[in-house]
Amino acid sequence: MKLHHAFNGFNTKAMRILFVIRTGDIFPYFKSIVTALMSRGHSVRYLYDKKWTDIHETEDILNRFKKEHLNFEHSFALQRNDWWRKVLFHTRELLSYRMYLKSKQSPYYERRWLTYLPKIFQRLFKYKFFRILFKTAPAGWILQLVERITPPDKRIISHIRSYAPDVVVVNPTHARASSADLEYLKAAHRLGVPAVLPVAGWDNLTTKGIISVQPDRLLAWNAVQREEAVTWHRTPENRIRIIGATLFDDWFSYQKPSVSKKEFCARYGLRKSDPIFLYLGSSKNMAENEVWLVERLHAALKTSPDARLRQVQFLVRPHPANYLNYEQITNKYIAVTPKGSLPKSKEVMQSFYDAVYHTTAAIGINSSSMLMAIIAGKPVLTVLTDKYRKTQEETQHFKQLMKDDVLDWAVSDGEFVSAVKRLLDGDDIRKGRRIKFAEKFLRPLGLNVSAGEVAAQEIIAMAEKRK
Repeated sequence: MKLHHAFNGFNTKAMRILFVIRTGDIFPYFKSIVTALMSRGHSVRYLYDKKWTDIHETEDILNRFKKEHLNFEHSFALQRNDWWRKVLFHTRELLSYRMYLKSKQSPYYERRWLTYLPKIFQRLFKYKFFRILFKTAPAGWILQLVERITPPDKRIISHIRSYAPDVVVVNPTHARASSADLEYLKAAHRLGVPAVLPVAGWDNLTTKGIISVQPDRLLAWNAVQREEAVTWHRTPENRIRIIGATLFDDWFSYQKPSVSKKEFCARYGLRKSDPIFLYLGSSKNMAENEVWLVERLHAALKTSPDARLRQVQFLVRPHPANYLNYEQITNKYIAVTPKGSLPKSKEVMQSFYDAVYHTTAAIGINSSSMLMAIIAGKPVLTVLTDKYRKTQEETQHFKQLMKDDVLDWAVSDGEFVSAVKRLLDGDDIRKGRRIKFAEKFLRPLGLNVSAGEVAAQEIIAMAEKRK
C-alpha cells in the first residue's frame, strides 16, 4: 500500500533526486529541501560547478552533512565544452540584456548588463535605433530560436543517465554566465526527466538575468515572485508553485542566543551598558563601499545633545564578499565582526543570531540579511541616499520593503538621529507590519510551515507525475 502524508510521510519507493547547483557555496539555501527529501527515504546527489565554488569550505560543509545522512552524495557537475557553448553564452547574455532594456526597473540594470556584452554590441546599443530594434518581438524570437535548436551536451546527458534520477533540481539557471545548472536543465528536458527550479533569493528574478530555458516547475517564495516569473521571464503560471523562502528555514528556528549580553559585548569589545546598533553590509553590486556612510551616521549621533545617542555603538557585519573596506575603520565606537560568511554552518548562523538578538535594531542599505532581522523581530532602519538610489528605490525587491512599509527610513542625518532616538525609546511603530510582511513574503503558507518541506512535496509530486 502506498502511503501519503502532507509533510512527514514516507514513500514506499525511494526516489533518486539530482541537485545541480551553480555554486556549492549556497548549499544552506537548499539544505531544508535536501533534508526533507531524505527524511522521506529518498536519496540525493548534489552536484556543483567547480568553477564557481569555494572548494575547501564547501566540501568541508558537505562532508559533515554526509556523515549525518547516508543517502546523500556530492560531486562536481560537468561543464559544457562543445562549440555550441560560446554561441549559447552570447545568446543568453543578449536575452538578459533585452529583458532589462524592456523592463520598467532602474536603467542601472540595463546599463550594468550592457557592460557584460562583447564590445561590438556595446557600441551598437549606444544608438537608440538598435535599442528599439532589439526590443521588438522578432529579435526576441530569433534569440530564443537559437536556444531551442541547440542540442543539449552529450556528456551531460550521459551523466544524468548514469544516475537515473526521478527528478532533477537546478539553480539558478539564469545568473550571468550561467554554468552547468542550465545545461543539466536542458539535458533533463531531452531525457524527459522532470526539472524543478527553486528560487534561491529575494532578488533572483529581477536582478540576475533571464530564465532562457523554462523548468517544468518553478518554486517561488510568494505571490510577488510568481508575478515576477510570469511578467519578466514568461514562465507559464500553471508551472509555478508558492512554497515560502527556503533560505530562511533555519533562521526561523533560531530563537535563543548562545551567549549572555555580557559575553557578547566582550567578544567584540563593546560596552554592555550602552546601546548597540547592528549595521548589515551589502554586496558590492548594491553598495560597493559603505564605510563613509557608517562613519557619517555614527558621527551624527556623536553630535546629539542626547547623552544616550552619543553613547550609541555600532557593530558592523560585512557582506561576506564585501568586507575588506571595513578594515580601515579605527573608531572605537564601531566594532566590525571578522570576515563575513554566508550562514553555511550552525556556528555562523548562531553567531549572526546573537548579533541580531543583542542589538537594538539593524541598519542596512539593501541586503537579504535585513530580512533575517525582520524574522527575528528587530526593527530595520535604512538611509535613502542619492548614491544608492539605483540599488534601493529603483530595484523591485527593495521597493517591496518600502511598499509594505516595514522599514524605518531616513533621508538625512537629522532624520536618522530622530529614528534612532525613537527606537531607543521603545517606539517600534512598524512591528505589526514586519510580522505581516513575514507572513506574506517569507512564509505565505504559514509562519510555522517549513518551505523546505513544501518544496520536497512538490519535487516528489513531479517525480510521481512522470512515473
